[in-house]
Amino acid sequence: APVSISFGARASGGFLASTTDFSVTNVGTGPDTFTVTVKPTVSNANLTLAVSPQSFTLGAGGSSVVTLTANSSQPMHGTIEGTLAIQSQSSQSTITVPYWGTFLQPHVNFGGVVNAASLISGPSSIAAGEIVSIFGSDLANGTDVTPTVPLAHSLAGTTVTIGGTVAPLL
Repeated sequence: APVSISFGARASGGFLASTTDFSVTNVGTGPDTFTVTVKPTVSNANLTLAVSPQSFTLGAGGSSVVTLTANSSQPMHGTIEGTLAIQSQSSQSTITVPYWGTFLQPHVNFGGVVNAASLISGPSSIAAGEIVSIFGSDLANGTDVTPTVPLAHSLAGTTVTIGGTVAPLL
């Protein structure tokens, strides 16, 4: 089973139509039946999550592909999260796999685009070609760094466009 399932960071008001396949393997010495249950912790009435198959039997060492399907009937806002519970019938042990996704609108603070060295904002403090810092909320899906030169144009699901040109990111 995967460590986690991410539906990523998406724009507020977007729809979700996602299918994720993962494998479950019986590491026991005999046959076992497994059930998979979706347990939302932060849910949305417009979202349907389904697993298939919900129950299956595997011989010792056998594997099965399980599909998680997520579909929204209306535009999504906020955060969704929860777990998939994969339970063994013979041992009664359960493995939980967290899932999540965000549908947030990025917000740049007033005066939030500043000279990266002086942290001073305003048009007279920022020149073409210089490094700037952007302060706000919901600007990225996580923390990331550019591993190489040339610099990346997308980090943690975020791109920055200045005057119609995609900017390199640190």
